Amino acid sequence: MKKNQKNRVATLGFLISMEKKDMSVNTAENKETDWKYHFHRKIIYEHFRKFNPESVLEAGCDKGGNLEWLIEYFPKIKKYGCDISDEDVAYGQKHFPEFEITKGDVRNLPYSDKSIDVAIMDMVFYQTEYDPKAIEELKRISKKGVIVSDRYFEMIRPMLPEKYNLTIHNWDNEKGQFNDYYVVSFRV
Repeated sequence: MKKNQKNRVATLGFLISMEKKDMSVNTAENKETDWKYHFHRKIIYEHFRKFNPESVLEAGCDKGGNLEWLIEYFPKIKKYGCDISDEDVAYGQKHFPEFEITKGDVRNLPYSDKSIDVAIMDMVFYQTEYDPKAIEELKRISKKGVIVSDRYFEMIRPMLPEKYNLTIHNWDNEKGQFNDYYVVSFRV
């Protein structure tokens, strides 16, 4: 079995095991590849599946933590990834051939209006700045909906439409501190 396949099997096993666990705790079972196992991805999955999409974009896909479960749970949908980092784009293109991964900025996405069913942006604001242009771009390219996961919900609230679905959860970091994170989704 190739390394890539082993990682995907481990990710699938983790997500299935999460169904049986206390859903309020992050339980990364494999610290070596912790970025693939953050509990908030299970919450993103729950928001995502409600849209019944035929295509998805992860804007700011980084090294592919969400790409893993999208491949496992949604093998038939069209998949796109976009990141501003040349290194992350190259990594994604090598390890996730099921995705069309391109270089792009979340504030100026290289996709046509209403060209993708659902756009996901996970922990991008945490790494950069809160920019309303990013949310506007996600809405512009999406046909069905947008999902954003990050910290500090009050920073994004003014950028959201009137109606949205919100999940706030505590994420226990390595230092034993709890931090509030959110997953918000809305229809476009």
